[in-house]
Amino acid sequence: KYFILIIAFVTNINFSYAAIVEGTCGDNLTWSLNTADSTLNISGSGNMSFENSNAPWADYSGYIAYVTLPDNLTSICDKAFLSCKIYSIDIPSSVTSIGSYAFYNCSRLNYIKIPYGVTYIGAYAFYLCQYLKSIEIPNNINEIYNYTFAYCYRLQSVILGSGLSKINSGAFAQNNNLSSITLLATTTT
Repeated sequence: KYFILIIAFVTNINFSYAAIVEGTCGDNLTWSLNTADSTLNISGSGNMSFENSNAPWADYSGYIAYVTLPDNLTSICDKAFLSCKIYSIDIPSSVTSIGSYAFYNCSRLNYIKIPYGVTYIGAYAFYLCQYLKSIEIPNNINEIYNYTFAYCYRLQSVILGSGLSKINSGAFAQNNNLSSITLLATTTT
């Protein structure tokens, strides 16, 4: 009798952590998170937007290791993937802006390619992305905001885009493995 009860109790604990949650994250965007396989799927098109200042999946950020984004996504919201456990993410070429704190404290993120069409990356967007090793700034970015790439301890390579004119305070702070960076003639501040 006791053996059967213990098995049932353990089984119930495991199932209690597996869930599928879903909702909207823009006028034409929906999301679904399967906590069993740690995958957040976003589908639809247009701008990402939230009803309050946090992503609707923020309570589950510790479960999110994989993210799929739709081809017609045009923006990534402030705090979109804050403290998620993602390793890499493919941002579609349709995205033109990445909000402040978008990937803040994504401590496992080791690869990201920012599409050439991106014209804005907000402050603290990649702050504390400790495993990020390289970054290429698209030519359409004219300003890197405060602490955008700060505390990326393993960051070794940064390629600045030809349109960059201003780098703000702390943009690359505490990146101890970044040994050199080449500033362009267009960068005046």
